[in-house]
Amino acid sequence: MVSAATILSALAAASILGKTSLLGVHYETFAGLCALGSAILSGLHTSLRCDPHQTECRNLIADYDGLEAGFQSVSILDEPANSAKLAELESKYERIRSSARAAAPAFFVRAAERERTLAK
Repeated sequence: MVSAATILSALAAASILGKTSLLGVHYETFAGLCALGSAILSGLHTSLRCDPHQTECRNLIADYDGLEAGFQSVSILDEPANSAKLAELESKYERIRSSARAAAPAFFVRAAERERTLAK
């Protein structure tokens, strides 16, 4: 949304500064439509709280990447350390899931479940 709003604003400015027809439409009409589209997209981005959601998603990705590395390293540990590390990672996973303020899109959840089912 932010990229589209930026592009529309730039097109509006370019059409006003160029003062020529663009795409067969007089520049005032084209600039007005681009500015309106840009304002709508910016408003939607803010009202949907996209920035906080994206920040939370980046944090979750980092947390899950750390868990993935931890789970992969468990296989090289001997049994007493292996069990302790596995319990610690599972506890961390539960903390992350319970404190997450953003949910994974349903498409990715279904894809992960299919992948897990096929791996069995």
